[in-house]
Amino acid sequence: MDSDLSVPVFSQALETCENCGRVIGRLEQPYIFQEHVVCFSCWQAIWQAAEPALVPFNSMPSSNGSASRTDLQNTLFEAAVESNQPPVADIPSLLELAQNGDAQAMTMLADSYARGQGVPQSDQEAFSWYLRAAENAVPTAMLNAAECFENGRGTGLDPAAAATWYERAHRAGSSVAAIRIGRMYETGRGLRQDFSKALAWYQNAAAADNTDAMNHIGMMYDLGHGVKPNSDLAMEWYLKAAQRGHAGAMTNLGLVYHSSGHNGPDFTRAMSWYQNAAAAGDLAAMVNIGTMYEQGHGVQRDYDMAMVWYQRAATRGSPDAMAYIGSLYEQGWGVSQDFQQAMEWYRNAAAAGSLDAMAAMGCMYWAGAGTPPDAEKAMTWLTKAAHGGSSLGMWNLALLYERGEAVECSYGKAVEWYVRAADLGDTDAMCRIGLLYEKGGPELVRDLRRARRWYQSAAGKGDSNAMFSMGYFYATGKAVRLDYMEALAWYMRAAEAGNILAMRQVAAFYERGLGVRRNEREALRWHRMAIDSQEAAEPA
Repeated sequence: MDSDLSVPVFSQALETCENCGRVIGRLEQPYIFQEHVVCFSCWQAIWQAAEPALVPFNSMPSSNGSASRTDLQNTLFEAAVESNQPPVADIPSLLELAQNGDAQAMTMLADSYARGQGVPQSDQEAFSWYLRAAENAVPTAMLNAAECFENGRGTGLDPAAAATWYERAHRAGSSVAAIRIGRMYETGRGLRQDFSKALAWYQNAAAADNTDAMNHIGMMYDLGHGVKPNSDLAMEWYLKAAQRGHAGAMTNLGLVYHSSGHNGPDFTRAMSWYQNAAAAGDLAAMVNIGTMYEQGHGVQRDYDMAMVWYQRAATRGSPDAMAYIGSLYEQGWGVSQDFQQAMEWYRNAAAAGSLDAMAAMGCMYWAGAGTPPDAEKAMTWLTKAAHGGSSLGMWNLALLYERGEAVECSYGKAVEWYVRAADLGDTDAMCRIGLLYEKGGPELVRDLRRARRWYQSAAGKGDSNAMFSMGYFYATGKAVRLDYMEALAWYMRAAEAGNILAMRQVAAFYERGLGVRRNEREALRWHRMAIDSQEAAEPA
């Protein structure tokens, strides 16, 4: 079973907290306060400080007086941000104003119910007052009412109503609303998935200089959502957002350089962008710095430094970081191997929503590492992770079907799950499909041509094992004509990508004069390279 988690993390945060500047993580709920998007921690700090400043609303001008309620609320927000003390309304006075039709008072009363400040917390009452304020044309209330409809908070789930209120908020000038509608179209949550419409909404928000929208446009070009994948355009949009201080975009720029860049990986630039993003509070960047130290990408491999960065992100709530710490304990890299510690970290990560941690737990239950063996729990966790979209879960669930462990052996079902992982870009899964078609077995007919196509797909994505398999096909004449020169070319590509077995094959070809003039000196050089690479690959 494979529970290796060392993969860079894509920053998919929707918004950035306008108070602390931290990117709001994918598992967090962004909060809206007077058209300001804030994270939960700042929302609590603003509203729940120990010594709140009471605001007697009955002493303030009414909405038709000389001072508008919006100006008042913005002043309160600024004061709260500076002092970290929440403006808490005089509830009886606020209620009287709201009942008399003051729309801004309705909004602040809704906020009070939402946070349980001065009144018992009630999502239902909060929604009711948000909706009344929204019907009185308060943009912030429109956003919050839409959010309630979208998430079923205080009311029933109603995606259509959510979209309607987001559109009304957008017409009132909210770029945040445009992002929310774009997100609904992109994810297909509540609206029929439509990448073109999602892109149009993001572009609308980006035109208003919204950096979250710029980051999302970059991601759509990066992932090819509704557009042809275009790394140049992706980087252009990421850079626009990053130059305006968007930490998530900085991380995504780092990820582009980490994974490919324009002319192969550029670890130096990747690290630079990750460090900028980490300094701005982006948890994915902290995790990715950890993976660079763990894998020795652009820096000397250093498990201690990897642990430092993972812990830094984990203490701030990153599920991915928790899972990576679990992986270090499981493998015994930089720490004493401790399966119980690994399982504890995986549990914490899974509870925080990490699908890969769920998959890792499934692997440990199956192996009986840090816990008594339990095939039923292994299948439960792997199935949950796989259905949730974890390629690691899919890969290991497929492996159980391939081996006939905990389930009846079925290469057919194994291939089904490997294909789902491959569709997510998992080249290991592509190679495994190639191997199963190469062998044939239960519920799967042997098909060497299909095997070669899967190896070629993985090789095209840079997988050195797939390149090695392509070399083997040409060296043996499997599903292709025998061609030692083509075989050597594939082995060379795999060797240059660090594949040690391929280095040995290149040495053998030079030694025997296959596809190239015999050259003992070159053969010896490749043999030495293989030995040096093997020693460097062994953990300290």
